[in-house]
Amino acid sequence: MTPKLRRLLRWALASIAVASVTGAALALAADQAVPLRQRPDRVTCGFHSFPSSALDSHKGVERGSSAPARALARFLRGRDARDYGMPRHGWRTLVRRRHAVEYGHSGPRGQVGIDEATADREYGRWSVGEFGGCDPERVVRAREVVPWHLRLRRHRRLRATDRVLHLELETGTCYPGTDAGEHPERRFDHAEVAYTRHRVGLLVLLRAEQVPRAGACAGVGLLFPRDVKLPSPLGHRTLVDLRTVPATVIHRASK
Repeated sequence: MTPKLRRLLRWALASIAVASVTGAALALAADQAVPLRQRPDRVTCGFHSFPSSALDSHKGVERGSSAPARALARFLRGRDARDYGMPRHGWRTLVRRRHAVEYGHSGPRGQVGIDEATADREYGRWSVGEFGGCDPERVVRAREVVPWHLRLRRHRRLRATDRVLHLELETGTCYPGTDAGEHPERRFDHAEVAYTRHRVGLLVLLRAEQVPRAGACAGVGLLFPRDVKLPSPLGHRTLVDLRTVPATVIHRASK
């Protein structure tokens, strides 16, 4: 199977296996989400989650002597990696499993998005067949972590005194055409807010759909409005989406 076919297969499987673009709407048994500060900080680039600390782990694993590391090095010297613009050096191990190792390469500190490549073993030989870009996203048990955008009137900016954020949330569904599937707003659970001196972070959570045993899930395309009230005024802080690691800047602080 060629690398291109592997990538197409991976994308097809991902659209079926997840209920939203975040990949966090897995079929989980628990029905209570642990608060942000008490939750193990895990993220995902697709199928497997890993500690967010792996994004800052030891660099240079492509120089290693293990079979997966040598497969990564061969891939980075090859045409597919050159055509895609993959960096040659500075890779980290994100997830290590028996028959697959997921590697990542981060850009400058604070930049959202990494390069990702997975080496897997087939018929006794290790090779990289899946690669691309990824925005590492937080994983919350029994919840779907959704992207959101501000709904602002034309020419209006957030003010330091604002306490209510008018948002538009984006999700998908495993049950298109049904009443539940057409009303994702009913799955809204809560929004977690984290304040620092210079930032206000928002993590928006929906109750995860039960993924059906057979059938596809639409990844994106359902938008709905939601107002979120902050515990205290925004102040002169930057507003960020905590869905990604690092956080995605939504609105720069006003002067």
